[in-house]
Amino acid sequence: MTIADLAAETVRSLRGDRRQSALALIGVGCGVAAIMTALAIGEGARREAVAEVDAMGIDNVIVRSVPLSTGGPVRALGPRLTLGDAEAIRRAAPDAVAVAPLRVSSATAMTRDRALDLTVVGTTHEWNAAIGAAMARGRWLRPVDLAARRRVVVLGAGAARQLFPGGEPLGDTVKIAGDWYAVVGILAERADPGARPSALSRFDLQRSAIVPLPDVDQRLGAADAGDRVEEIAVHARNADRVGAVASAIDGVLRQRAGARVAEIIVPRELVAARLRARRAFDAVLVAIGAVALVISGIGIMNVMLAGVARRTMEIGVRRAVGARARDIRLQFLGESAVLGAVGGAAGLAGGALATVAVTSWIGWAAAFSIGHVAIALALAIAAGVTFGVYPAAVAARWTPCEALRHG
Repeated sequence: MTIADLAAETVRSLRGDRRQSALALIGVGCGVAAIMTALAIGEGARREAVAEVDAMGIDNVIVRSVPLSTGGPVRALGPRLTLGDAEAIRRAAPDAVAVAPLRVSSATAMTRDRALDLTVVGTTHEWNAAIGAAMARGRWLRPVDLAARRRVVVLGAGAARQLFPGGEPLGDTVKIAGDWYAVVGILAERADPGARPSALSRFDLQRSAIVPLPDVDQRLGAADAGDRVEEIAVHARNADRVGAVASAIDGVLRQRAGARVAEIIVPRELVAARLRARRAFDAVLVAIGAVALVISGIGIMNVMLAGVARRTMEIGVRRAVGARARDIRLQFLGESAVLGAVGGAAGLAGGALATVAVTSWIGWAAAFSIGHVAIALALAIAAGVTFGVYPAAVAARWTPCEALRHG
């Protein structure tokens, strides 16, 4: 029997009992749609996590200051981390190749004819090792800029574009919080304008001005003595040493402060926890899809058994003219496989629509891949073949005389 003959026989079998066939196809389609949705959401979560790790830096640890609690309502008295904490971390964590303290404030930047409210980040030349910011033009901060307290600034791409529309910022000056700064660098525009440029920070780098740490003279709170910092970004030698670096930082902070003055954020652990939460949702969808496939497989079995009973005369004639039991078995197995494939193809389209609906409602990312399409379709065909084994065996057991007599 050729593939064309098999397809014709399958169509004829489906038309024999359209209601049962339709229910079987719907079951297969629902199962495949649920599995396809789970795979797409899982793949989207994986890609989103990879992108987030890239932005946060898998080799980074972030130490972020927490407000002082006075026993009653929490009262923000400024950052509790100090430059001394940063130096102690540098000494205690030999696997930390960069330790960059940050002071962050808001200010108005002005040129001769423009003004823009932006975020001012005071930091050191080491911060770029943690955030991996690419330069569009110019240079990053240098150690000599801090040592000599030079008034230089690296502008985010968005800030440079708004402050110098149509002009070249490099070599020009911008007034920030009353002081004039020479523009020495412009950050590169990020590829995805809607994405956060760096999860290390609570601000948009593209609308920021990065200056040497000593130049941030604005007080950050009532308890700010000038040596306080809001954040310390620590870059480990490699991803395998992140845990050791985080442990060293925790020991330093406990020894120096004796209380919780900062939270230690390990981006890799955050992403792993997020993926675990997503996988629970994916597992539920896969389980639903598996149950739907089993139910649809039973429906396929019923359709095929009804087809065997209806086509007894045909089976007898085929056996009488020389068809072997194996030929009859393969015919019915092929038909059940085609039935699963047709339902699976419909389920792929349904899964795509369901994925779009779910992601629009929940706001999660989703991504389709050829591999997932192949897996979902293979499961549908496997369900058809698995539940077609028994009807095929029943059909193959008929002898020519018994089939013709019962037919």
